[in-house]
Amino acid sequence: MPWSSTTNDGTEPVTLTLSTETTGPGGKAAPAGFFAVGTDRLSVPAGGTAGVDLTADTRIGSRDGTFTGALVARATEGGQSVRTSFGVRREAEVYDLTLKYLGTDGRPSQSGTLVLGRNVDFLLNAYDTEGDGIVRTRVPRGTYLLETPVLTRKGARATPDTALMVQPDSPSPRPPRSRSTPAGPSRWTSPWPGEPRASTAT
Repeated sequence: MPWSSTTNDGTEPVTLTLSTETTGPGGKAAPAGFFAVGTDRLSVPAGGTAGVDLTADTRIGSRDGTFTGALVARATEGGQSVRTSFGVRREAEVYDLTLKYLGTDGRPSQSGTLVLGRNVDFLLNAYDTEGDGIVRTRVPRGTYLLETPVLTRKGARATPDTALMVQPDSPSPRPPRSRSTPAGPSRWTSPWPGEPRASTAT
């Protein structure tokens, strides 16, 4: 992340010493090397500007979350200083989860899914807001319970048929899909042999 350049409006060049003050998740200091400044001294010509690059290496350390700090530029003469805030967020390991819904008529169903973590603190009510029968989201690595009421509409005023499907244990790297057949009730089929499956009639 390039630091914004600083301008010297004076008639003499100015030399600045640069340092950082950083904080990681939980208020602890960011690990050494997480933030790096391109140089520790910066010369700004009279009537000119100068800048320096600030980089974040999110591969360092094991904590996920928000890291913040300030870049302190202090004049070697006169004692004036300028602080520039910065921050970066390291996302935890997550996976794409795509859910597709089909009604008993074989058409896309505007439905939703409760995604509840079994071994991770996570709860999401995912809903198809676009009406195309697809929900796309991201979830942390873990095992989840998925509860999906799939609706098959029978007209503008008629009450839709509802098929409630539950997948008790869904590992995040291999998200399951909901399937249905036009001739019968919607059905949840586990894509992995030996794992539980559930189906309900409309």
